[in-house]
Amino acid sequence: MRSVKMLRIGLKSSEPNFKERFRTGGNNRSVDESSSCRSPSYSESSIPVIYFLRVMENSVVTSCRDGLVIILLSFSFVIILSALTAYCFSSVQPGPYMDEYFHTRQTLTYLAGNWSIWDNKISTPPGTYILFVTLYKLTDALFVHLPQSPSILFFRYFSAIFSGLNYVLLLQLYSVWS
Repeated sequence: MRSVKMLRIGLKSSEPNFKERFRTGGNNRSVDESSSCRSPSYSESSIPVIYFLRVMENSVVTSCRDGLVIILLSFSFVIILSALTAYCFSSVQPGPYMDEYFHTRQTLTYLAGNWSIWDNKISTPPGTYILFVTLYKLTDALFVHLPQSPSILFFRYFSAIFSGLNYVLLLQLYSVWS
């Protein structure tokens, strides 16, 4: 909304010192007409268009920065909320619940290197398991030594991070489509 107000104010070419304000980039400094650094002269009709483009460029940069901050804050909030939910759920139900048994067994099979075995009780594609195994082995090799057989709580925390990434993807899709 701020950029719209700036745009309405900036396009009034009848206001005093409009050309002067445009040449100085919005500052109220005076420009020496004999200076070799002065802006080229513009026709009266082209000034509002160029000023419009300058205002739009500044508002897009500002909105991109604001958007990134919002995405990072909301991503952090979703991950913290999901991890807290996983922790609370694990304190009540420490073992696998419902279909977690099948997903845990499939992920452990992939961690062991058995890529040809598939549990027919699972109806989801193997992308999440492959992503988990890849990140798990990468983290184990580069940063921290992880246990050979991760616990169900470890899987739930990974799902919390994955839900945060999905949230960011949904935000991006929403911003593109709206």
